[in-house]
Amino acid sequence: MSTLLSLKAKRASLENRACSLIFKIEHPDTPESALPALEAELLAVDAEHEALSAEIAAEVRAQLQVAA
Repeated sequence: MSTLLSLKAKRASLENRACSLIFKIEHPDTPESALPALEAELLAVDAEHEALSAEIAAEVRAQLQVAA
């Protein structure tokens, strides 16, 4: 169970990071020159989030099989 909680905590941290990046991207004071790097980082965070979500799903399936 601790593995699942750890994965969920990592995913929540990524979600917070994504929100922060979106705020920076949408903020009017963010220089245009910073946007490509922020957008690239957001895409990387999104990819990592997707991978963690898949890992969480696999962990849940594994725990359900053990419980059955």
